[in-house]
This record gives sequence, C-alpha cells and structure tokens, in this order.
Amino acid sequence: MLPVVLVLLGVLGVVVAVALGRANRSDALLRQHVVREVRRVLGTKATPADVECVYFTVLVHVLRVDAAAAAAAELGRRAPSGELTWEQLNHIVTTLITAGRYEEALGVVEATPASARARAVRDQDLDYGLLELNLAEADMNLGRTEAALARLDALAPAFVASPHGASALAMQRAWILGTLGRGAEAVSAIAGSSPDPLGPRYAAEHHLSHAYALFAAGRHDEADAEIARALDRAERPASNRNALFLRARIAAARGDLAPALEWCREAVEHPHRWQGGDGLLFWGELLARGGDREGARRAWSLALLRDPESVSARTARERLAAAA
Repeated sequence: MLPVVLVLLGVLGVVVAVALGRANRSDALLRQHVVREVRRVLGTKATPADVECVYFTVLVHVLRVDAAAAAAAELGRRAPSGELTWEQLNHIVTTLITAGRYEEALGVVEATPASARARAVRDQDLDYGLLELNLAEADMNLGRTEAALARLDALAPAFVASPHGASALAMQRAWILGTLGRGAEAVSAIAGSSPDPLGPRYAAEHHLSHAYALFAAGRHDEADAEIARALDRAERPASNRNALFLRARIAAARGDLAPALEWCREAVEHPHRWQGGDGLLFWGELLARGGDREGARRAWSLALLRDPESVSARTARERLAAAA
C-alpha cells in the first residue's frame, strides 16, 4: 500500500489545494478539474477508478459529503467483480464512513471475492491491512467494540511493522480504547508513535487520538496541548469539528460547564455536519445536566439526523423516548 497510497495522497494534496479555491463550482466542473489534474500528475498510470477516488475525496474536502458518498457507492458496486484494488476500495470505504454509512462500508468489502480477501491476508497485503484498520472505525461507530478490536489484533505483521501501519494502528487503537474509558491502555497504545508517517492529511487525526487517550486517562492539560498540535496540522474539516467536541469534554471534566457548552455549540455549527453522533449525544447530556431539557431533546434529535446508524444515535433515541 504505502508507495501507491502515498502517491495518491500526493495527488490529492495537489488537487485539493486547487479545488478548495473552486468550491463554488458545480460537481461536474469539479470532476473536470480532477480529471485534468490527476492526468497531469500521474499521466497514463491513472485509471478511471483512480480518478473517481480522487474526485469523491475532493468532494469531501469541499463539504459535499453526500455527493461524495453517492459517487463512492456507485464505484463500490463494482466490488464483486474483483476489478478494484484494495487502495481504491479503501477510498470508497473511508468516504462512506465519513458520510456515516457504516453498514454500507462494511458491505462493500464483504462483497469482494472471498478468494481475493484470502489471498490478501496470505500475502500480508498492506493496502488490505489499511482497509481492515478503517473498517474497525465502522465497527466501533456501530457499537461493535469487540469486533473493532479483533480487526486490529488480526492485522498482518508486515502491516504493523511498516511505519505507516504502526502509526495508523496506534491512532485507531488509542481512540477505541479511550472511547471505552480505558485511558491508561489508550495512552500506552499511542505512546512513542509518530503522526508523521501518516502524511499531512491524517497527522491531525493522530494528535486527536493521542489527545483523546490523555483525556480518558484524566491528563487534561496534556490533552489540551495535543489538541493544539492537531489544529496546527488539521487539513480535513472533520478534524476541526472533532477537536471542538473534545475540548468540550475536557472543559466538562474540569467542571467548567459554560465553556463546555460553548465548545459544543461551535462544533454543532461547524460546516462539517456528518457523523459526530457521540459529540451530539454528549451535548445533550450537558444541556440536560444544566436543566435545559428542550435543548437536550434537540441535541439528541440532531444525533439521529446527522449520524443515524451510530450507536450514539441508538442511545439518543432511548433518551428521547425516556424524555417523552
């Protein structure tokens, strides 16, 4: 994976930088821009599927996430044929996860030929390892924590030993363990890991996972410092939104309800409005704690709207039923 993915990520950096200046253009014009730039950078090496992967990743960056997910799902329908590479499938999966379409992301990979998956496991294919790591996020968001950790535990030694794989694994495991409240384990999982092998697009995510682990361990000042590092390097809109929700959690843990609510409001109003069910659930809990029951119901209803498949949405639904 790593050489190929790093090439595609390099292409994405070039294309996204130009696309952000053209965010008001139609999807069709953006597609033309992507085709031109990908062919300029990669030449004849770029396949039509490569172009599509870059196209819907650009759509995510300009906050057209629903259109990105639709394009990713369309390409994903070719998964049963076995013609898509694991790298291309990974772009499909991460886009669907960004849109909160977790079951569909899992289904795309399950639809690939079983023989191809078995061969990828046997050969310790690094692209396939990254795909499995990202599917752990889908499992986690659906509330299948044991399945998520099992995916990580099953990653091939070659993937775990690679610089990119080691950093990605540390990031994902720390976030999952932190979510489970296992703060000391989460910090241990990411300690000594560097965000640099992940490249500029995902370095901030590594810092945020580290911050979440530190928060879960009660080390709030260190978590704040790590969030600042994440924001210094953030390129993805979701990174900035997630940092706001995490700052709210830290403020609340310190007993500072007013700033916690303000951080939540900023996160809710952020232009990236997909996923984030756990943050919206937490916002509702803060509002309920402060006596704003109507505000809490609005927050929980928003979790159902923005992240309907998530385990957080299921909890929000239960809270709404109890509050009725």
